[in-house]
Formats: sequence, C-alpha cells, structure tokens
Amino acid sequence: MGSSSSPLYDKFHLYSTPQFLFIVPECPSSSSSSQETQIVVIDRWSGRIKLAAKAEHFPLAANVAFRKIPIFGVLGWIPAQNQPQLVVITKRVRVGEWPDRHVVYRLEGAEIIHVCQTPITPDTRRMVEAVSGVLTTPYFYFCYTQDLTATRQRLFLASNESQSPQSWLDRADERFVWNRSLLGPLLKSAAGPDIQPFLTPMIHGAVFIFKCGIQGQDVDWILVSRRSNRRVGTRFFLRGCDDHGRVSNFVETEQIVIHGSMVSSFVQTRGSMPMFWEQQPDIRYKPKALVTPKKESIQGFVAHFKEQVPLYGEQVIINLIDQKKAEGELELALKKICHEAQLKGVHYVAFDFHKECSKMRYDRLQILIDSLRQHVANYGCFFYSAANPDSLQLQKGVFRTNCMDCLDRTNVVQSLLATENLNLVLRRMGILSPADNVLDQLEFQHIFKNAWADHADLISIQYAGTGALKTDFTRMGVRTKYGLLQDGWNSAVRYVFNNFTDGIRTDALRFFTGEVNMEEYLKQYQKKKPSQGSLDYLPGVFLAVFIALILTLVLTHEVSLKFFVLFLGAIGFLYLIGQMILQNGRIWVNFPRTLQ
Repeated sequence: MGSSSSPLYDKFHLYSTPQFLFIVPECPSSSSSSQETQIVVIDRWSGRIKLAAKAEHFPLAANVAFRKIPIFGVLGWIPAQNQPQLVVITKRVRVGEWPDRHVVYRLEGAEIIHVCQTPITPDTRRMVEAVSGVLTTPYFYFCYTQDLTATRQRLFLASNESQSPQSWLDRADERFVWNRSLLGPLLKSAAGPDIQPFLTPMIHGAVFIFKCGIQGQDVDWILVSRRSNRRVGTRFFLRGCDDHGRVSNFVETEQIVIHGSMVSSFVQTRGSMPMFWEQQPDIRYKPKALVTPKKESIQGFVAHFKEQVPLYGEQVIINLIDQKKAEGELELALKKICHEAQLKGVHYVAFDFHKECSKMRYDRLQILIDSLRQHVANYGCFFYSAANPDSLQLQKGVFRTNCMDCLDRTNVVQSLLATENLNLVLRRMGILSPADNVLDQLEFQHIFKNAWADHADLISIQYAGTGALKTDFTRMGVRTKYGLLQDGWNSAVRYVFNNFTDGIRTDALRFFTGEVNMEEYLKQYQKKKPSQGSLDYLPGVFLAVFIALILTLVLTHEVSLKFFVLFLGAIGFLYLIGQMILQNGRIWVNFPRTLQ
C-alpha cells in the first residue's frame, strides 16, 4: 500500500489442521519452489501468532487432516476472550485499474474463522456477528500496490519527501483504514511488523473507475469516496461533532482525471455540522433537532477546522439545510459559531436547498454554483504532467458541504461542483474548448451522472440504511414523479431502520472500528433491557384494536347508530393510545447501548 517497505501479498492458501492455522502466500512462479518463503503460523491451542519459514511445516505429514481454502488477504483478529477469531477475505471483485496499473478490488466475501477448538460462547458469537454485519455493509475496497487512503496530491507530495521508507500502515491515513483496530492485535503479536505483507487494509465508501472517450480522446475518470472511521454510527444516533472536533459521516471525495501524462485530482469533503447538536429518534417521522446546550460548542468547531485546514487548506462550509423551524435554528447556530470563531481561511455559505428548489425548480441550484465559482478558480485542483514538471499545481482549499444527513442534498451539490472542476481540467488538458461543456458529451454524461447517483446510494446505505433521495436529478438532471415515489419508499424504510434496528448497527460499527473496546461492548449487551411495565404493551394494543376495527368495517353490512358510536369510541381509543405511544416514543427505539 503506497510506498511499502514490502509488497502486500494478494493470494494465499489457508491450511487448517487440528493444531495450527497456516497462511501461505501464493508466490510468483519464479519463487514458488523456495522453501525460504515466510508463512504465518497460528497455534490453535494457545492462539500464538508467529512467522516461520515454510520449510519448517511443509509438506504436511501424510496423517495430518487439513482443510485448504484460497484467501485473498487477512483483515484482522478478534481477541474474543480466549476464543480468538481470524478474519480473512474469501471473495473479491475487480473494480478496475487505479493510475499506474494498480488494481482496485471490492470486498465480496469474508470468513471469520474460529481459531480455538473449544465450542464458541455466546459472547464470542455476539462479537463475530457484529464484525460480520459490518463487513456485509456495501462496500469495502482494497488495493495491494497503492495507498487507497491517500489523494493523488498526498501521494505526490509523499513520494517527494526525503525520508526513510515507511510501511504501508505507517504511511496510510489512519482516518480511512476501517479495519485498523482489527489489524492491531496481529501487529502486536509475536510476528510483529513483519506480518504486514499478509495484511489487507480497507477503505469504506465508493470507488468508480471508467475509461472514457471525450471528444475522441481517451480519458480515465475515477471517483473515490473515503468514509472516516471516527465517530462512526448511523443517522440520528450520531450527529455533529465530539470534543475533538471529529464529526459524524465525514467523507472525503476525490475526482481523478487522467489523460496521457497528465493527471488531475479534485477533492471535496462532507460531514455533519461541526458543533454539538443531536436529533434523537423518538418514533416520530422527523424527530426534533436540537443544539446541545454546551458552553464549549465553539471549541468543537475550532477543533474540527484545526485538523481540517492543515489537511485540505482553505474551507468553504456550504450549509444546505432549511432556514426555518428546527433546521433554521441549527443554521443560525452554525453561522453564529463560525462568525465568533473568526478562523482564517474558513468561509460560510448558506443555501436553503428546499426553499430555493421547491416545486422541482432544481435549475436554481445554478445560483449557488455561480456564487462559488470564484472559490472554484482560487482553490484549483491538483494537476501534474510528467511531460512538463513545471505544470504542477496543488489544490489550495476544499468545499465542505453538509445538509442534515450529509447525503441527499449534499450529493447533488457535490456532483455539480465536480462538473465545474471537470470542465476546467479538460480545457486545460486540451480536450475541451472554452465554449464546450463536458456534459454535452452524451456518452460521458451517462457515465458521470449514473456514477454520482450510484455513489449517493452507497454513502446513504452506509449511514442511513437505504439508497439516497433525489438521485433522479443526479441521473437525469430533472426531478421526476417516479423519483418522488422512490424517495417516499426510501424514506419509509429509513424510518423503520433508524428507529428499530440502527442501535445494534451503531454498536457494531463502534466495536469494529475500535471506538468501543471488547469489554465495554460485551458489558453493555450483558445487561438486561429494563421493562417499562404496562407501557411495553401499548404498540401491541394499538395494533390489535386497529386490525379489529378494519375487520369490523370490512365484515359489517349494516351500519346502525350503535355501530357508529362504537366506531367513534374505537377511533378515540386509538387516538389516546397513539398519543401515549408518541409521548413515550423513546421506549421503543432501538438505542445503541454503547452510547447510553
């Protein structure tokens, strides 16, 4: 990964015997016969991990029973209280070639192997299920020869640093290595840092790689998003920032264009509003969002940008939330904090997306893009031509976009800013004339718009549980009635997930990334959920009465005064029960136990 001191292996055979697990790299044919090859040896009784020469253990004795499976990398180790689990890649899909022939893969299958011979305990099974659940969330990506955590600009600058070679894990941006916590026990084992060529770091987010034709010229167009492994969790349960300025749903998105010896990279970021606020679910469709009353709210904002500005340069905060009601209070709070902080190089732009684009007037987004055009020109992008080293240009700043979830509205605006950048880059590369627009190239327009819409769906599934809203505009440039219906369906599914399943998912994410340790995770799930007495039965009573009422209406052929009175009484009873449920809604929400 990146400029590694040793290359990462990309194919292995895992041998499982009653006493050992052996991870044997599939070496190139020129060295496949060498018995000096290092392999990983895991003692199934003690759990000890070490490196050894292949000749010490192979060939296996004829009387040793073993299972042999092909694997494509090691993702980590779950200590699991004397019942360790080894996590390996069993299936991968080739996404495409990164610049300079670096092949990118998507994780399609992983197996968690019970190392010890003892029966698995309930606690261990819970941890295995948590890790397994996270690994089935689309999508994880990895590359054996390139650092996927780094932008082209960071890679270029790192390659020109005069320092001693570092391992891939030392050089990788730890914000984006999602299995870093799982890799930790392997690196601390007896095998030590020398085990790194066997390990496979992953990013979470989206990667799209296309070879396109624009104006008859070959262009590589790549879109990659890297989700941060900090303050992980799901929509509603994780909002705003923590004391260290780390925000929920932070994503770095990079658009790469390659033509001949020329390469460009344009980076944008998204992330929850960097202040202390919350929106705890209470089974209402849209729970009220509140600014958390903390005196140090400005400190979280300052801490966020003290990290962001050195990483990305100047920042334009593009806030797309409503400017009325509860969202309006949040918008005013963020504007006030930004004004009071007076941070150099941090600018604030508010755009009421829903108001400006009401009645499907999405053409009005051009007002926002026009207002940002000077920043687009000032910030530029990373640009370099190997044929002309003097062409080097660095990106000086980024657009940091947010809405409430940093999903739907955010993705629409990011795709428009990416279009602006793409036009500038292709003109500089001599592919487009100043009068041309890249989206007039119909074949590329189809690729570009669908990739951004698919990208929106992936980031949304990872945070909210469903595909994104408003993707019909991203795909076709207009809002459609079918798109509105699809948005309604996704909103309904989000409601169910966000209220009744996302607590468990948030806990699993926090455990997977190491934000909560094994002891704390198990401690919270060993506690029995307290009973709320008769309130526990309210939803069941409501549902029973509602079904009985519907059946009565269907089966009754004559409507009498008595029936009418009973019907009104049932409606009134349902109303009272409904109000009690709403007033006590938090009782039935599936809250994360590790956040209580």
